[in-house]
Amino acid sequence: MDNILQNADTLHKEASDLLSSMELLKLLAQYGNSHLTGSYYYNLMTWRDIDICVEIDSIDKTKIFEVGRAIALFPYTSTMYFRNEFVLNTVGNPKGIFWCVEILLPSSQLWKIDILFANKEEIHKILKNGEEIKQKVTPSIRRSILEIKTPLSKRLEYRRSYRSVDIYHAVIHDGIRTVGEWDIWWKAKKR
Repeated sequence: MDNILQNADTLHKEASDLLSSMELLKLLAQYGNSHLTGSYYYNLMTWRDIDICVEIDSIDKTKIFEVGRAIALFPYTSTMYFRNEFVLNTVGNPKGIFWCVEILLPSSQLWKIDILFANKEEIHKILKNGEEIKQKVTPSIRRSILEIKTPLSKRLEYRRSYRSVDIYHAVIHDGIRTVGEWDIWWKAKKR
């Protein structure tokens, strides 16, 4: 196995270990149905980032801040902030409330965890899109995505101009297989 695949597998295992040690999914289950999503779920990790959705019946900030308090008390929580996408309306973000958390482990590994609290319909859209992506990730597609996403995730434009999902769609739907092809594809797409 080459480095790019080994790195993704190592990050996935580290993420699983972190989630287990924090008992984060157990905590979130007290507030609603929680779902691991994003690169962890697709096994396309290129950096230390975990996305979780929590399906809740209604937006109750008191309960969401209870979760935030519990996460803040985790020994290695270094930074966290609250994002209300009902107010911010960020293009591409789901309607809901996020806790954006950074965990700095004693090993100096910095983990970013985004936890979205949203209604059933919003979570269903995310899960449906995620399932469609996951079903289309063959071993060769996985390799192509990781080979493109690894260098692109280090660029300043990453998460500002484009996101991981853009890379997934470029590879899965448009046959993009190299960073050079991506650059041409993305430039044309932005027009």
